Amino acid sequence: MEKEHASFLCPICRNALARIPEGKGVWRCPKGHSFDVAGSGYVNLLPSGRGSAHLPGDNPEMMRARRDFLALGHYRPLLELLAQAVSARCPRSPVLLDAGCGEGYYTSGVASALRDQGQSPTVYGFDLSKTGVRYAAKRDKSLYCAVASVYDLPLPAETVDGVLSLFAPVADQEFLRVLRPGGWLFVAAPSPKHLFGLKQALYDRPYENAVKRREYDGLLLQETLEINYTVTLQSNKAILDLFWMTPYVYNSYQGAQHRLERLEQLETPLGFLVYCYQKRKG
Repeated sequence: MEKEHASFLCPICRNALARIPEGKGVWRCPKGHSFDVAGSGYVNLLPSGRGSAHLPGDNPEMMRARRDFLALGHYRPLLELLAQAVSARCPRSPVLLDAGCGEGYYTSGVASALRDQGQSPTVYGFDLSKTGVRYAAKRDKSLYCAVASVYDLPLPAETVDGVLSLFAPVADQEFLRVLRPGGWLFVAAPSPKHLFGLKQALYDRPYENAVKRREYDGLLLQETLEINYTVTLQSNKAILDLFWMTPYVYNSYQGAQHRLERLEQLETPLGFLVYCYQKRKG
């Protein structure tokens, strides 16, 4: 799909960037700041030393595991729920931002679902992980993918109809800035029993997830969507890939990880909450 337009801002001077077709392409602002387009199609808009204080970004191993696991389709019901939520609330052919897009599974999936409905969405995907953004750009050439912080979005004010924040930090003030009046923020979070089977394999005392619904100034929670189901993973690779795409990688001791290495099958509940916030129009 041919890209029609984009409206990146220069992360240094905040002027508009224009795409210059030199070689693989360059984004350049009127003051001469330029950013090369990588071979896979993304651009790095994260100036050195800026934007990484809040979250370092998932490492390449986590991104590879996430890409491989999501390709199995176990999280497809969440993707479909998100696509339905966006389609029902945003205008036709919307401008969307996936803030913390990772390897682009949901970014591309929502864009594809809207195109299947005859729409022509403009979809941005930003993440701190270069590996993730590279995967996202290669997955769907229609996306505008960039390495960027969700706390310093390289987009003009009030130009976005919908923001996706999926298991990522909610930079509510930046989201408010880029959202149009009446625009939507979709926040995905785990439901209480999400991955409880994985936790039973990892921990002697597995725990349910705390539900942490938050309120944000300028954003009104209009609806909470929920989906719960159970899956059975049929290979050790799928089990380990799931583990590597979760925060449990950081807080599980080595012996707990070794338990997973001996498993060839795992049944676990999956559950998701999607909070639909709307920016106030006044």
